[in-house]
Amino acid sequence: MLDNELFTLALLKKNKGSKADLNSYLIDDLASGVEPSGNIVINSTNIISYAFHSCSNITGVSLPNAVTVGQQAFNGVNNISRLNVPKVETFGANAFPFLKVASINLPSAVTIGMGSLQNCTSSNEILIGRNIETIESNAFRNLGTATSVQSFTVRILGTPNSIASNIFNSAKQGDIYVPWAEGEVADAPWGASNATIHYNTVFDEEGNIISSSSPTLPLNSSLNDTLDTSLENESTPTEELESEE
Repeated sequence: MLDNELFTLALLKKNKGSKADLNSYLIDDLASGVEPSGNIVINSTNIISYAFHSCSNITGVSLPNAVTVGQQAFNGVNNISRLNVPKVETFGANAFPFLKVASINLPSAVTIGMGSLQNCTSSNEILIGRNIETIESNAFRNLGTATSVQSFTVRILGTPNSIASNIFNSAKQGDIYVPWAEGEVADAPWGASNATIHYNTVFDEEGNIISSSSPTLPLNSSLNDTLDTSLENESTPTEELESEE
């Protein structure tokens, strides 16, 4: 477990894309420069940019106190199958691309940056909490495109000020449940041309769906039964990422 005092290891990163120098930090099994691996728990409130970039042996991340995750903090960490981010409000650009988790829960999210959770091809469920204000371009690009995923479900509990027009670019067919009325948030369906949008959704305190209005069918609804499955292959870590400016 990494605590606030010892989390200064991330500050040692001098070059973008290099691994953290852990030589001076005897932190449990991270001693003597051993790269972080397996499930890690970080109690810091701020995960700085590039903190664990390319630490490819990490398979689970728990950030019980983090409020901010900087850009590319976990880019190049392509085997994360467990993610716990209960208090994170700001997700920087490309913070968590290529997650292998089935369900992504962002209960405290206020800002989800550009490409922050793109290429999560194995994910079939996303929950975004009531405090959401901004979702930037390609945030969930390629959502659920792995051949093992039949469709995806997204629940957005709050009404954001802005959603980029392409946050779901190249996503598979699915259902998006939102509390606002049709036309209230611009640029629908936000790149999810194969998705059904369920407006005026009422959620309970835990985010379960109580009711919703008649759905707005996908733009490509006539094609849903004839989609070329050859385009649904799982993305690989070499795929181009949406880059931050």
